Amino acid sequence: MKYEIIVAWWGAILGTIGTFLHVWKFLRDRPRVKVTLQKDMTLLPKTLTDDPNEKILIITASNIGNQPVHLSKAYFSQRQSKEFLILAGPINFSTKILESGQRRDFPAIQSKCNLTNLKKAYVEDAVGRKFKCRIPRSWRKS
Repeated sequence: MKYEIIVAWWGAILGTIGTFLHVWKFLRDRPRVKVTLQKDMTLLPKTLTDDPNEKILIITASNIGNQPVHLSKAYFSQRQSKEFLILAGPINFSTKILESGQRRDFPAIQSKCNLTNLKKAYVEDAVGRKFKCRIPRSWRKS
């Protein structure tokens, strides 16, 4: 009788430890992408526009997880409407594998985007997972 209780407790403790280890492993290996924004950048060579004074807005996606991620597109949500601004061009709609520690840039012409109306920037992978970044409040004033 005493040994049955000890074995039951032993099984409960090992089962709990195993469950926590599997949850930790699942959370550790999930895809993690950090999205950042930069404005007033200059793109060389001029592949998006011929104007030498044109400023570029860049969405940067960095893979900070352990697993590779297949990034496919980037876009913005707007404050005033439920529509999205999808960045057009061959750079945006090509799926690329992003290994751990690598990054990918999605450029956009800044004058074509109303910075005061942008809400969030999104980067989406090939299976539809979205990684987002808020637009800084300081951009609304410029």
